[in-house]
Amino acid sequence: MAETYDHLYALLTSLEVLKQYLANRQATVLGNQFLYYAQGFPKLRVAPDVMVIFDVVPGGRDNYKIWEEGQVPTVIFEMTSFGTKGQDEIFKKTLYEQLGVKEYWLFDPNSSDFREVSFSVKKRYAMVQSTRQRRCLRRAIRRRKTKKIS
Repeated sequence: MAETYDHLYALLTSLEVLKQYLANRQATVLGNQFLYYAQGFPKLRVAPDVMVIFDVVPGGRDNYKIWEEGQVPTVIFEMTSFGTKGQDEIFKKTLYEQLGVKEYWLFDPNSSDFREVSFSVKKRYAMVQSTRQRRCLRRAIRRRKTKKIS
């Protein structure tokens, strides 16, 4: 569950924008739902804030089991915070890398920290820093906070 209102807002906004963007594609966008990654071991699961899976039937699901769908999420977004940073940057990063997730994005709405951890040819994630993306995101957050105040 989202730690703060800003985290919830970022999660819901990301979910809706991605759903609209991928509306006519063979893909699904899921939010805060269990991702089961080991058949026969129901306790081995995570709940990414937002995940995008291509080449599957579009639409919602109660959970996502990789072995049933035959596809690993292509992109995962985590709305990270001080409380979840360790798990997001170590455990989940390692897990997603091992599963073959191509892109892993970390965003802390309280600090405007936005990082991409991309899958590389060497089958290892590498941190990608995008100044342009950070600037755009900070502007959007400032505009939203300004609107909240007025």
